This record gives sequence, structure tokens and C-alpha cells, in this order.
Amino acid sequence: MENSELALYLFCFARSDAVREVPKPAADIPSFLAILRYSPELCAVTGEVRREEFAGPEAELNLQQLSWVGPRALRHEAVIEEVMASSPVLPARFGTLFSSAEALAEFAGQHREKITQFLDRVAGHGEWSVKGVFASKLRRRLSPQRWSRNGSSFRRCLPARAISPNSASAATSSGN
Repeated sequence: MENSELALYLFCFARSDAVREVPKPAADIPSFLAILRYSPELCAVTGEVRREEFAGPEAELNLQQLSWVGPRALRHEAVIEEVMASSPVLPARFGTLFSSAEALAEFAGQHREKITQFLDRVAGHGEWSVKGVFASKLRRRLSPQRWSRNGSSFRRCLPARAISPNSASAATSSGN
């Protein structure tokens, strides 16, 4: 990056051999999206952004405004989902910046083994989201034996591998 005001925004890591092209940018997604390939098994999906948007006084104001954060967070997710259609991914947190492609390459090199192991582990798996709401009045009508404070009875209602203290490792190690 030639302009010192620009930073490299990391969307995710993925399998280089599975991601053939850069996802098509939508409105307000950084105009420059690129795939930085490190090996057949590892690449990074990135974009160039103004550093001031995510770091410094301007960023502090931006990050407090849902009207600024919301669309960018949704676009962050959209790029990751586009990549996820063809490859397992390791998503980066919203707003993850690197000073240069070289700095990201160094990071990827240092963590290559862990990243590729993660990609191997999640390959062929889907991402699920569960939201639950508990009505306190209903709880009072249910027997104490059915609902315990630690939720162990609730866990029996779902497959053990779907909700456990180690649900991420249990779900991936079960082969599902």
C-alpha cells in the first residue's frame, strides 16, 4: 500500500485452492478487495480502507454510531459468507487491520499451522445460530427437577454435542 493513510482490512482466512476470485464488492465495501495467497491451503481475503476510519479519534466517534457500524458489519459478514460458499473460513473480527500486506503475510506465516488446522477442522461443517428466551413466570410453574440453575436439564433436551461447555470442540470432533 503506497498511501500511508491506508490500511489492509482482513475479512477472513480461507483455502487458497478453493477461493478462485475476489467476491464482488457491494456498495460501501472497500472498493479494492483482494485475495492474498500464501500457499494452496491458505489465503487471506482483504480490502484497503482508510486507517482513520478504524483507528484514532475519528474511529472512536464512528464506532459509537450504529448508523456507521451497522452497514459495515453487515458488509463484513457478506464478504465472509461469499467466501464461505466455496471454502471453510476463519473469520477475522470486525475492524481487523494490518499496516501492510507484508505485515499480514508475517502474521499468516507465524500462525499458518493453527489457521490451516482450524480450516481442516471446520471443512464440511455449517454455522448455526441459536437464540433462546426464557420466561421467568413459566420457570416458576415448572418443577425444580426439570430446570436446574446450571442448565443441565436443558442440555438433556438437545443432543449432548450440540450444547455443552465445549460445544465448539464437541461439534467439530463428532464428525457433524
